Amino acid sequence: MAKQYKSHKDVPAKYKWDLSFLLNGKTIEEKIEKFFKEYRKLVVIKDSKYNSKEEYLKYLKLHDKLISEFYAISNYVTNLISLNVSDDKANKLNQQLSYESYKVSQEIGAEDVRFFANSKKIKEWIKDKKFETWKSGIEAKLEEKKHQLPKAIQEFRVKEARADISAQEVFSILTNTELDFGYATTSKGKKIKVTNANRVNLSKHKDPKVRKTAEISYKKGYLDHKATLSNLIFQHFKNVAVWSKLENFNSPVESLIFADRVPVKLLDTLYKTVEDNMDLFRKANALHKKFYKAKFGKAITRYDYNVDLVDIKNEYTVEEAIKMVSDSVKPFGEEYHKVVTNGFNENWVDFYPVPNKRTGAYSIGGTYSVEKKLICMNFNGTFRSVETLAHEMGHSMHSYFSDLRNEFANSQYPIFVAEIASIFNELMLFDHVLNTTNDDKLKFNIRKSMADGFGSTVHRQVMWSKYERDLYTAVGEGQPLSTYEAISKFYYESTKQYLLNPKAKYKPENQYPSIYVPHFYYGFYVYKYA
Repeated sequence: MAKQYKSHKDVPAKYKWDLSFLLNGKTIEEKIEKFFKEYRKLVVIKDSKYNSKEEYLKYLKLHDKLISEFYAISNYVTNLISLNVSDDKANKLNQQLSYESYKVSQEIGAEDVRFFANSKKIKEWIKDKKFETWKSGIEAKLEEKKHQLPKAIQEFRVKEARADISAQEVFSILTNTELDFGYATTSKGKKIKVTNANRVNLSKHKDPKVRKTAEISYKKGYLDHKATLSNLIFQHFKNVAVWSKLENFNSPVESLIFADRVPVKLLDTLYKTVEDNMDLFRKANALHKKFYKAKFGKAITRYDYNVDLVDIKNEYTVEEAIKMVSDSVKPFGEEYHKVVTNGFNENWVDFYPVPNKRTGAYSIGGTYSVEKKLICMNFNGTFRSVETLAHEMGHSMHSYFSDLRNEFANSQYPIFVAEIASIFNELMLFDHVLNTTNDDKLKFNIRKSMADGFGSTVHRQVMWSKYERDLYTAVGEGQPLSTYEAISKFYYESTKQYLLNPKAKYKPENQYPSIYVPHFYYGFYVYKYA
C-alpha cells in the first residue's frame, strides 16, 4: 500500500506540485489586482468595439490575451484548494476572485444582448480572412440566438450571478472533509480507518471481513448524509430545469449538451444500444462468478468483486508507475515522449493522498498560459493508479499540443472529445505491459482490467447517464424527488434494465450511487466516457 502522509507539507518535493511558477515572482494578491485593472479595459470598449470590424478585431485579440492570463491566476487558486478543500486562505482567495469577476461582469452587463444586436454586421465581418482564427467560435455563438432570453432577463441574470449556489462546491466540501467513513474490521478484531484514499485497496483485501465491513462503512458515510445530498441534487436539477425552459430548450438535458453540439438522439441510441447488449455484460459477470468459485471454493458475494482473481504484483512505486507510463507512449514518437518525460521531471503531478485533499484525479483545464499541464491524483500503489496516471497524462498531452499548435481561440476542446486522448493512453499502457511481460497471470489480469474498464466506462456510465436524463426530465415536470426515499426509488426504476442481476429487488441502502457520483452535481458529463 502506498505511503500515507499526514499533510501536504510532509510529502517529499519530488512527489508534489509547487504552484509558485504560476505567480512569476509576485504574490497572488498582486496578480489579482493587476489583472482586474487590465481587464477593465474591456469595460471601456464594451459598446465601441462594435463600431467597426477593426475595433472588433482589436477587442478579440485583447480579450484572448486577458482570458489567457486569467487562466494562470484561477489555476493557482483552484489547485491550491484541491490540496486542502477546507483551507481558509485558499477559499478566501477563491471568493475574492469570484467577487472581482462578478464586479467586472456587472460593469460590462449583458454582453450577449450587444452581440446579437450587432449580429448582422458580425456575420459580414467574419468573412474577412483577418477573422479566420475566431470565425468558427463566432459562428457557434450565432447559433445560440434562438435560446437568448429577453434583454431585461439577461441583465438580471448578470446581476444575480453571484447569488448562484454551486452544488458542486457544497458536495465537494461535504464529501471531502465532513463525511466519516468509519472503520473496517479484520477477522481478528483489528480496526482500519476507511478513507477515500484506501477504499479500493480495502476492497481487494485478502480478509473477507475487511472487504465487507469496509464497503458497509463507506456506504454508511454517504447514507448518514442522504437527506442533505438528496435535497442538494434535487435543488441543482431543479435550477437547470427551470432555466432550460426559459431558454427555449426542449428539455434540461438538451440545454446541457447544446455546447457540445450533441443531439439528444445520440443519447437515445447510446442508452438503447447498451440495453440491447446487456447479455454481454451479464455473461461476463456470470463468468467472473464462475471463476471466483473455482479459484476460492465458495460463491462470490457483493463484497468480493474487486478481489484479484490471480495473484500478481499489485504494489507499484511512483517511480515504477512513471517508467511504465513513459515507456508506454514511446510509439507516439520522440516529441510526445519527450514532453511526457519533461512533465514528470518538472513535477506536473501531485501524487499522494493527504487529509482533506480533493478525491479522485484530474488534469487541469484552462491551460493556455500555464506551461505545466498539472495533474492531481491520489496514488495508492495499485495498477489502477498506474492506469489513472496514464489517463490523466493523456489529458495533459492533449492540452499541451492543442495549446502549442493553436491560437488561443481554437485551443479549447470540448470534453466530448477529451476522453479520447485519456482512454487511448490507458490502452497504450495495457499494450506496453502485455508486450513486455512473460507473466501469464499479469497478462490475464491486464485483459481482465481492460474488460472491467470497458464495463465501467460503457455499462456503468451509460446507466448513470440514463438516470441523470430521467431525473432532469422528472424534476422539470414537477415530480417531488427531494428526499432519499423518493430519489433512491427513482434511481432503481430508471436503471433496473441495466442491472447485472435483473431480478435484484429495491433496497434503499444499495441505491446510494443515486447521490454519491460527483459528476451529478455539475453539467451532464458521464455519457461522454462511453
